[in-house]
Amino acid sequence: MIHFIFPGLTIIMFMLIGCQTTGEVVKLQIGNFQESSETGGGNLKVAVRPFEDQRPHKKDLGIRTGHWGGITYYTLWNGNFGTGFSGAVVDFLQQKGFNAARAGSPSHKGTPDVTLSGKIKELTANAKSSFGSTSLEVKALVEFEVKNTLDGSTVWITVAASETATEIWFDHEDMEELVNEVLGEVFVQFLEGTEVRGKALKRKT
Repeated sequence: MIHFIFPGLTIIMFMLIGCQTTGEVVKLQIGNFQESSETGGGNLKVAVRPFEDQRPHKKDLGIRTGHWGGITYYTLWNGNFGTGFSGAVVDFLQQKGFNAARAGSPSHKGTPDVTLSGKIKELTANAKSSFGSTSLEVKALVEFEVKNTLDGSTVWITVAASETATEIWFDHEDMEELVNEVLGEVFVQFLEGTEVRGKALKRKT
């Protein structure tokens, strides 16, 4: 009997079959946000409280469905989305010149100028692999609540962002990059929709 070997096809098949895991949990890392032209927090003291996770499926971020039926689960912050999201907000605000910290942080003594919290309405990351490519989609919808200590005013800002991508050679880092991009867009939109007025953070007019 004669055996025919097709090296290219063999490699592709091994790659496709090798990627079909079921039940794997991938923890994505957050922090590489896109740059914004908006800077200058004026050393405004901001205390960030945990955000309320109002998503119907709170444990996971989303899934990747393989071509042969395997499923991979994505998660962030060990499933603590409300606390993890607030930490990401703190990191972003610090990059932009704000004196920001988690509410109750020992390094953040005294009364804050602004208390920031909110609700995570939607935050999902899903991917579907077909023969030869993988389609990715990340969506976010977040409501920010800004409470100003000086005048007791409250500002609500709702921000939505989404991105899609198609990868031929898919890696979980592709999803991580897209999630960071979408969260960066959320934070940038929030910052661009507000302005510092003295010791308060107001909606930009």
